[in-house]
Amino acid sequence: MYGVVQPSSGVFKNPTNYYDKIATVSGTPDVVAVNWTVALYVEPQGLCSGFFENAVFSTSGLKNAFTYFVAARAKGPQQAYVSEIFIDYTVMEIDHRCLAPNVATGTCDNPIFLINTRVKPPLLTQADIDYIEGTFNRVMAPYCFSMANLTKSTWDSTLLTCNPEKPPHYKELIDLTSKILGV
Repeated sequence: MYGVVQPSSGVFKNPTNYYDKIATVSGTPDVVAVNWTVALYVEPQGLCSGFFENAVFSTSGLKNAFTYFVAARAKGPQQAYVSEIFIDYTVMEIDHRCLAPNVATGTCDNPIFLINTRVKPPLLTQADIDYIEGTFNRVMAPYCFSMANLTKSTWDSTLLTCNPEKPPHYKELIDLTSKILGV
């Protein structure tokens, strides 16, 4: 994860995405059910934390996810309405998550924007960085966001791999999803 736009999110250190595919369902659009984990350190506390999501991705770019935030010590899932604003399948994707949809206005009272990269950010070339930042500025301009709003992730190669424990409710959701999909 290259960076995040969310008020008071803190600084993410060494964020890493892991995807485990549960099943693919053919249709219009096609969908893929996955377990998606983001392991990271949250500064300034330095806590090994995690986002654990049971998500359904569609080929139309939409995702619906139940999210568990270990850092927040959530007791159950928080539904996140997620969409891929941009994806190029080689360098980056821009995700939008709405944690508090405002039905009256049709907007989101608690949006998060993430830039995910295909390689760890410290391994990106300057050309990749220029492409990512230019693309983010161009794609996000209609939403009045730019790289100036982004908190970039930081990397520390001396840290041990963050491996947060999955919440019990998340494990139950994985089992249930697998049973429903006949996996």
